[in-house]
Formats: sequence, C-alpha cells, structure tokens
Amino acid sequence: MGSSHLSIEALAEKLGSVETVADMLMHVPVGMLWVDGQHVVQYANERACKIVGIACPKLVGKSCSDLFGEHYSKMLQERFPHEVTLHPDNVGSRVVEVGLVGTESGHHFCYLTDISIRKELEIELQRRDTFFHDLIESSVDGIIAADMKGRIITFNGGAVDILGYSKEDAYGSLHVKRLYPEGEAQDILKRMRSERYGGKGKLLRHELIAITKEGNQIPMSLSGGIIYDEDDESNEIATFGIFTDLRAIQKIEQDLQQTHKMLLQ
Repeated sequence: MGSSHLSIEALAEKLGSVETVADMLMHVPVGMLWVDGQHVVQYANERACKIVGIACPKLVGKSCSDLFGEHYSKMLQERFPHEVTLHPDNVGSRVVEVGLVGTESGHHFCYLTDISIRKELEIELQRRDTFFHDLIESSVDGIIAADMKGRIITFNGGAVDILGYSKEDAYGSLHVKRLYPEGEAQDILKRMRSERYGGKGKLLRHELIAITKEGNQIPMSLSGGIIYDEDDESNEIATFGIFTDLRAIQKIEQDLQQTHKMLLQ
C-alpha cells in the first residue's frame, strides 16, 4: 500500500483535538511551522519562535518567502533541507536547517533546527586543520606519515626538498620502504614498538640513512612514532616521522674537527 499524508484536521481528528496536536508540537525539540497553501504561517511552536526571533503572535501570518528568502522557493522545488542564515533582532546571525514536509491538502510542515553551534565547531575545526596543514608544510624538516601497509598519507614540502620525490610520486606508487636501505623500515617499526627508544610507540632522535629519488644516501635524524586507534590502543593505524637532514650539521662538525687539528699542529 502507498503512503498518504493527513491534513492537520484529519490528524487532529485521529488524536482527539487540534489542541492535542498543538500541545505535541509545542514539546518537540525542533521548531515547527504549519504553513497553508499560500505559504503563510498559520501555526508556530515556541521553539520555532525562539529560533526565528519573532514572538509567536507576530510570526503567525508571516510569509515563508519573507522569513527564508529565495531558499523557500528552492525547497519547494528540490524537496530537501537548506541551511539558512537568519538575523533575529538583538541576537546576531543564526544558522538554521530548514526543511519542508508537504501534505495532500497543499499545506506544509516546516521544521527548523538551529545548527549555529555545529557550524561554529565546523569552522573552528577547519581553521585548526588549515593551521596544522600550514605548520607541517612550512617545516624545513621532512614530515612523513604512512598507513600500516606502507602507503604514504602525508609528505610535506620539507620531504619533497630533501628526498626529491614530488607529492604526486609520494601519494601515487611510492612505498615507504623505498625511502630506506633494505630492511631499515622494518627495523624502525620494531624500534617504535619497543619500550627502549623513548617508550612504546615512540622513537626519539634515531640516526639513519635515507635514500633519495636519485638513489643518494642522506644521513638523517628521525623522531616519530605510531598512531593508535583511540578506542583500541592495540590497533595501529599509521606511523609518522620527522626527518632532520644531518648533512649541514655533519659538515660543521667536520670543519670544527679539521680546525681543531690545525690548531694542535
């Protein structure tokens, strides 16, 4: 059997009275508007009045086009919710998800959900993601992360400069094992899993040789670790490493040693 929509009068008849329906709508956690065929508000629950920022007696009789602008006509055509920015008096802007449910009589239920806090959190998370992305990219050290199958998931500009691989190389077919002499990747993972090199899941200032795209060997200092599933610490998700190029430091040390020898002669 196909589903059918009840008019508010038919619904009231089934539930006992219009007052019963109104009382039910008054206690739902979202704003509810009852809109007639001319798209004018005929009923608003208390939550809707608070979200819109208009007293209920004044909200009844308002046109939905006046309340929601061009979004309302689009909702009628598209039949899916829209995010609408409202500007209630003395409150500032408020982001509201607005959706419509039609009936056979041509009336609509319009439901309103205040998502302002969620949108603020999304913006804050996006801002933090951008900050950490810029922080990683601006590092002169190479920062590399890979999943437990060795597929690279982070390869910053410092890694590009030091190792000679492009980001396209790194995120394409480059396996993390190719960055080290044979067997070194497995040895690094064993050290990270050990308690002896900074604690389980950590590896601090470990000196090793990295292999560039051209096959050159570069002395590096690696600090890194294992990223675990926050709900299951036995589940390893990825590894990461911060690679410091030691060539300049070793050159300075060699120059100092040479100078010291000359002074002793």
